[in-house]
Amino acid sequence: MRPIPVIGDPERYIDSAFVDSAFIELKSCDLWDVKMLYPILHMDHAEEKCFVRKEMYERLVKAAGNLPDGYRFRIWDAWRPFALQHELFEKYSVDIIRDFHLEELPEAKRRAAICKFVSDPVPDTKVPPAHTTGGAIDLTLLDPEGRELPMGCGFDAFTDKTCAAYFEAPEHVQGAEDEQVRENRRLLYYAMIDAGFTNLPSEWWHYDYGDRFWAYYRKQPAIYEGVFTREEFMDNQKQKKKKSVMDTLSATMVLVLIALLLVFVGYTYLALKNGYTLDDLIDNIVGNLIGVLAAFLLFDILNNKLTQDAYARETSQQITKTLMGEPEILDSFSDEDKKTFLKSTITSMIKDEDAVDMLSTNMEKYFDRARGARIRKMFDYTINLEPNLTEEYVKAGFPGATDGKYYLIDEELKFSVKCLGGTDENYTGDVIRLGFAYDKKSLDGGLLETGQDADFTKSIFNEDLVVKPEAVDFINSIPADKVRDVINDLFMPILRIDNSGDNDDEAQFEVERKSNGFILKFKLDFDRNEASGEHLVSIYFKMPRVWNSIFEVTLVDPTKEPHIKLKYKNGMDVTMYSYLNKESTANVGACIQRAGLYDIAIKDEWIYPKSGVIFHIKKA
Repeated sequence: MRPIPVIGDPERYIDSAFVDSAFIELKSCDLWDVKMLYPILHMDHAEEKCFVRKEMYERLVKAAGNLPDGYRFRIWDAWRPFALQHELFEKYSVDIIRDFHLEELPEAKRRAAICKFVSDPVPDTKVPPAHTTGGAIDLTLLDPEGRELPMGCGFDAFTDKTCAAYFEAPEHVQGAEDEQVRENRRLLYYAMIDAGFTNLPSEWWHYDYGDRFWAYYRKQPAIYEGVFTREEFMDNQKQKKKKSVMDTLSATMVLVLIALLLVFVGYTYLALKNGYTLDDLIDNIVGNLIGVLAAFLLFDILNNKLTQDAYARETSQQITKTLMGEPEILDSFSDEDKKTFLKSTITSMIKDEDAVDMLSTNMEKYFDRARGARIRKMFDYTINLEPNLTEEYVKAGFPGATDGKYYLIDEELKFSVKCLGGTDENYTGDVIRLGFAYDKKSLDGGLLETGQDADFTKSIFNEDLVVKPEAVDFINSIPADKVRDVINDLFMPILRIDNSGDNDDEAQFEVERKSNGFILKFKLDFDRNEASGEHLVSIYFKMPRVWNSIFEVTLVDPTKEPHIKLKYKNGMDVTMYSYLNKESTANVGACIQRAGLYDIAIKDEWIYPKSGVIFHIKKA
């Protein structure tokens, strides 16, 4: 196990690039046990529940995957209200002054000495105590029997032994017991560090993501500001309803009138354009009015019960459900008219200027017809794992094909989309792309539409190809006139839209190699007429992947009722972690788990991006 490095205490790092991120409640599960200590210690302002930022939750899942089988975290504390931080400072100050004989020090020096053990309760959300951001967590490790591992000293102790690297000094290791403590600290440290956290050097139990301590050690801006009261991010619905009932009623009337006008004008336009009868027009208005109204009338509910981050997520989800069902209703309006309508509607409900801007920006993309291609239904994803590569890889001379470095993934994905074509630049013409990135960073960059990685945004589906550098060199060294045949033999890719796309034609696809991956370009002949309804997409391929790696099924688009099934063989050890976003919580949904199978089926729910399921795959 790697030693824990000795690093200095952080100084105040105040640069910031704050993001509005949701809070997620952590509950005891297979990955961790939640045991909030401050309620047990009868602190007056202690928080009974455990809350962290969404991004911290995702990295905590990955950190749990770094632990040996059977081991898990015990979480003692995460987000704290400011009142608790102030209470801790006042309580512990007395003990610290007494134990370290600080009575004679000047006030400034005495306070600085105290702050080495407990964060100064600075009442500034821009430079807050770490725990008030939701980006700090206190935790330890449990063995497979549920016992806390010995760590050399207790939580919140006032001793030099609290330093994470204390037992790295040879003079502090006096026997086998100390050696075990050192190994236990190393296990916790690298499980967290390798998942993207930083450690507060003076506290072996304290880890950060996105707060000012993390910013200091990562030499980048802090991304979370302080959240001082629970009411700032949790439901305070009753009080808000009392204050805003008149606003809600008046705004609802405005929304009704606007929605009526929108539907009437839109369908009148369609009637004139396409020769609809009056009966057809009435039927369409009645059939769609409720759906259109639902998306916007939900603002009054959202205004009462959700945080600003949750506004954006839930509102976008409702827009997805309603407007994407019949996006033609918006086509009679100019882009500017759509934006004006959207912003005025939100403004009528929400008086906060920043919230209006945030919501408007978040929802605008769903008024763009092109986004309709990215709304997926009937999402059926089957993954089969084989412990060995096939004979095709051996014959092709693929590096590592015979020495057990790789297992084989067999993927089959089916889903439907509303349209492929129209104004969507990714799907115009007769070429549909399937992308393979050599690393997760390139793939994520592509999805974020940045740099050269943005080429992957033009693909209907992307996968990260986790292979050794020599395998990348192998693919890049294949002669141009042979690369299509080799890729076809090894990956066996098939892409179909509706009933087109059989893989028999030698010119079925071309290979475009890039420094960070390769893209398969399929030339498909299918009916792009939007009136034809939803298109059925079918994708199949095989690919190698190194052992002891993370395989992530990521939902980057709004997806209804996903069904994800992973099968594996004897000799393979697979562990699943989920961060599927259902409404405002992270949930796995209904999951069947038994030897050789994970079967996740979400019924009657939209799953919102960016979320998914992580599988950690290693040899048994």
